[in-house]
Amino acid sequence: MVNNLNYFLRHRIFISLILAPYIILSTFNHKVFLVNIIIIFFLSVYEWNRSINKILDKALGIIILLIFSISLFCINLDNNINCIWLLLIVWISDTAGYYIGKQFGKKKLKIISPNKTFEGFFGSLFFSQFAFIFLIYNDILENNIIYIFLLQITICISSIFGDLFFSYYKRKYGLKDYSKILGDHGGVLDRIDGLVISSIIFFIIINL
Repeated sequence: MVNNLNYFLRHRIFISLILAPYIILSTFNHKVFLVNIIIIFFLSVYEWNRSINKILDKALGIIILLIFSISLFCINLDNNINCIWLLLIVWISDTAGYYIGKQFGKKKLKIISPNKTFEGFFGSLFFSQFAFIFLIYNDILENNIIYIFLLQITICISSIFGDLFFSYYKRKYGLKDYSKILGDHGGVLDRIDGLVISSIIFFIIINL
């Protein structure tokens, strides 16, 4: 169990170390970032369409993925620092929740998901707060510490909700992963599930 956990964690970190710098650097060029989003959108829609049978479920997923793609692009278009911050919150939340939940999780969140634990949930909330370190080198912090804290918690929770949303449909249709495009890491949807809902929520909040 521990060996499997360490294997997947190492590979998840390895993938992140490869993809994260590229994605972050692409936020500084709107055209490149747009191309990345378009590729992710079509790959995600392809995975969703081939995995989901019911028409209403298909339509719901495609609409959400479209809103997500537009939201993420608009966030980056407005301020790429906000986009990088969002990505860091989601990545930290996802990795911390996965590791702590698998390593220390005992109390299951059965009502929400049979594979999620309270320990993983609170691990995500706690470690996602470290994303604020990135903001120290920018002007976003200023005197908005409480706002930053609350926003990061909101984004973390919405990221967890996104994970649960797409996990629900995997259980509903008896899927382990949406595809094997990324090998042991599954498909594109398996990697961006937390980012989908959190991007939409982040976009709404910063535009209120």
